[in-house]
Formats: sequence, C-alpha cells, structure tokens
Amino acid sequence: MTAFYAPNATLMNPQAAAMTGLAAIHAAWREIFADPNFALNFSASETQISGDLAYVRGTYNGTSSNAAKQAVTGSGSYVTVFRKLRGHWLAVADISTPDR
Repeated sequence: MTAFYAPNATLMNPQAAAMTGLAAIHAAWREIFADPNFALNFSASETQISGDLAYVRGTYNGTSSNAAKQAVTGSGSYVTVFRKLRGHWLAVADISTPDR
C-alpha cells in the first residue's frame, strides 16, 4: 500500500494522529489490514488535475472491528492529493473523515 504514497506523504485517519513518512504510513496500514473484519470500498466523485498536482474527492464505506472484536460498518468522505513525481502520481496528503 505504501507504493501509493510519496516519501514525505501525510495520512490523516479518523481518531488517529496525523502520520507523515512511509514508515508511519506503512505501520498504520499494516494494523488496519490485520483486522479480520476489515473491508473498504471507495467511490470517487471528483477528480481534478493541474500540472503536477491532482486531487480525488469521494466517499467510502467499510467494515472494521470495534473494541469487542465485533464487525461494525461505517462510511465517510475522503480527499487525496497527488503529485507527479518521477513520472508517477503519488499521494502526498490523504485525509478521511467519517459521516456523523
């Protein structure tokens, strides 16, 4: 999953401190993927490109485990900003927020 991110990218997930750098982002995704109830779907609603910057905005829905290890579902919105680096589009900022 970290191949998607630039070396100095920042990931901001709900109820977690912002994580910057590939090591921190890799650790976050490793923990998320270790959840046996984890499932995630994205739906992009807007994409804009200008020069070497782009963003994607959309919604997500997914399943994860609560503290009692029971599956819970949720949904929300996200924005991911990309920069074209060495010919590849890499995420430099990735933020999501749950629906309330």
